[in-house]
Amino acid sequence: MRRCALLLFIANGLCGCADDSLVADPWADAGPDFAGSGLSTHLHSAEDGRVLARLKARKFRGFEASGKQVLEGVTVEFVAAGLKVFSRRAELLGPESVELRGDVQGEMPGGRGFRTPSLVFSSKTKRLEMAGPVEFFGKGYELRALGGASVDELFNGLKLIGPIKGVARVAP
Repeated sequence: MRRCALLLFIANGLCGCADDSLVADPWADAGPDFAGSGLSTHLHSAEDGRVLARLKARKFRGFEASGKQVLEGVTVEFVAAGLKVFSRRAELLGPESVELRGDVQGEMPGGRGFRTPSLVFSSKTKRLEMAGPVEFFGKGYELRALGGASVDELFNGLKLIGPIKGVARVAP
């Protein structure tokens, strides 16, 4: 039986469903206010409420006093771009953004991908901000942006922050 865990940011469309029931910590100051596993939720556009991405986490913990929510074993799938991003940890930074940390890897259609130490996605700006160094790879190219990169949720308008190293071939 599935139980839904209403997360702190429900006002802006974030809610999560957990496979396990919520675990309340009897020592409120010693641990999270809520925790669970099997989180499945969506990230919505701040403008029109449409679903921008699906977010899944193996485990989650939340702290009401700070508004902090920590996720483990995270997958974010950006619907329009077909982009999937994986990370060990993530933190919901508010109702409109999430930061993924720890060996963040992205898989794009056609075998392209990237690796970065951390990535912040804002549903308000609809941009992914990647900390450097970011490594992009795929058929015919390999680039490394030491200062990071920025791109929209459709993976258009890629901006690399240098110095930049690597090889890229322009398709005929």
